[in-house]
Amino acid sequence: MLNQAKASSPDGKDLITPEGVVTWEARVWKALNWIRECRSSHSLCEHPAFSRDVRPSRLVEVYAEGAEKRILVIQVPLTGRHIDYTALSHCWGPSGVPFKLTRSTMARLACGVPLTELPRTFRDAVRVTSSLGLRHIWIDALCILQEEACDDSLSAHDWEIEASKMGSIYSNAYVTLAAADARDSTGGLFLDVVPRYLSRFGHHVLAYGRAGEPSRLPKESVLSSRGWILQELVLSPRVIHFSTNLIFWQCKQSKHMCEDNSHEASSAPLARFGAKYRSLPFPGRPDWSNPSNTWSEWTVQYSRMHLTRPTDRLAAFAGISRYFQRMTNWTPVVGLWQEDLMMGLLW
Repeated sequence: MLNQAKASSPDGKDLITPEGVVTWEARVWKALNWIRECRSSHSLCEHPAFSRDVRPSRLVEVYAEGAEKRILVIQVPLTGRHIDYTALSHCWGPSGVPFKLTRSTMARLACGVPLTELPRTFRDAVRVTSSLGLRHIWIDALCILQEEACDDSLSAHDWEIEASKMGSIYSNAYVTLAAADARDSTGGLFLDVVPRYLSRFGHHVLAYGRAGEPSRLPKESVLSSRGWILQELVLSPRVIHFSTNLIFWQCKQSKHMCEDNSHEASSAPLARFGAKYRSLPFPGRPDWSNPSNTWSEWTVQYSRMHLTRPTDRLAAFAGISRYFQRMTNWTPVVGLWQEDLMMGLLW
């Protein structure tokens, strides 16, 4: 039974077809509206956590060769005009990523490869990037040199350089695309899900799952347990989460993660979703009037997350530490803060 809730864009184009299918164009239109609203009225989101002077060394550039879409990895100039880019947040999965930047693939990626050679999550992220009117995306597996052998000192050195920039990379991204429910690079962004209903929560959620499916927020997603995700959410000015049955938007100035302002019919799962999470706080909106509490919340969240490589523990939190120090001017003392030393020792 289809939920025929009516929704259309300003130009009158339906967001759902007569058959009840939420079109790909509708999802892009919704995302563009979120971005336009954020950029035009959210002053906090226009002030990145870190200076734009620190840039990623590489970006993936999207281009067309005839009817074929291709990508190449470019070197980013140290100075000059800032390049708008999206950033991908995703899970590698236990078997890793099948196509990545290594010494063996470096020359090919510098010349350009067909988009079809990339795993599905990367292809979908490129598709969204292009549809948002951008030509560049940052994907860790393609923009950081990956090791091919245990003694690959070149890739280890490159990783150290890029890991130190990770906070700046996400804070200066135009928008971060989160593959919320993809367990590995083959999962995708669920762009081609055939839905059974459409329902909206204000300006923040576009849901398109099958009837009877529970709607899952980012904090319940597959991606939410990944250690690097906290830094990516805290520092990114804008994030679009793509899960199995909804697109979820968050930015630094959103009042709530979810607002039920819709006059349209909604399914029972989404009604429960709205009641449960309407005022849920999220890490992109820290309370600087109480820095001790903000730091405690971040460290507690991080301690519950998982890292594929335990050696990444400091690197995956370093951007948050630098951001916190920049905003508070507190003095670090062996992992604690001098201005909050007693509370830190108690924790």
